[in-house]
Amino acid sequence: MSLITDTGIIVSNEDMEELQDLFLLDPSNNIPCSNDSKGNRYYREMELFDKYKGTVVERYVKSLNRKLSKVCVIIQEPGDTYPIHADIDDRFHLNLQSDNAYFIDFKTNISIPIETDRKVYLMNTGGLHSAVNFGLKRRLQIGATISLEHYNLKSPMSVNIHYNGKNKNYDYFYNFYVMPWLNLANKNKLINNYVKPKDSNLFVDIEEEQLESLKNAAGDNFEIIVL
Repeated sequence: MSLITDTGIIVSNEDMEELQDLFLLDPSNNIPCSNDSKGNRYYREMELFDKYKGTVVERYVKSLNRKLSKVCVIIQEPGDTYPIHADIDDRFHLNLQSDNAYFIDFKTNISIPIETDRKVYLMNTGGLHSAVNFGLKRRLQIGATISLEHYNLKSPMSVNIHYNGKNKNYDYFYNFYVMPWLNLANKNKLINNYVKPKDSNLFVDIEEEQLESLKNAAGDNFEIIVL
């Protein structure tokens, strides 16, 4: 599966200009557009802040025609990059401004130019990736995260994916080893009730038959505790 897929959705020139006028001059590091305080952040359906309702932001969100858990403007400063990682939930991306910025796909070792082309892309965030801004301008994109769905598992097994490695940066190891597995398992309807890692513990329900597969993916830095 490709890291980035063209959805075929193209934002009009007028809406693109309106979005750029709304966000390009905002000095914030990241600009939330939706309420993040209600329910499980991964399964909920987000609600736009009142100031964005009835605006081009709402028109854009409706054009995606998906249940979304979060909408925000992601900002990357010149010279910045992100650690290699994967996520459990996929995202739509609409780039508002970029200058020599790239996504890095570590599966294929390919750099993908981030263009301001009015196209909406779907990112398979389960692939190990990063983003880098080599340019002089801030990179701004609207990120719209797709909500996870609750699935009725045939033989549910509750597990704690416990990090027991020596390096204290447990987020890195979850993002590198566990998230690619969870992202694909979610797409295949093999997990439920995911809870974000906290204090070296990640709780999730899996299909019982997937236990060995999860153990193999997680590796020696994790202990899979059946609850």
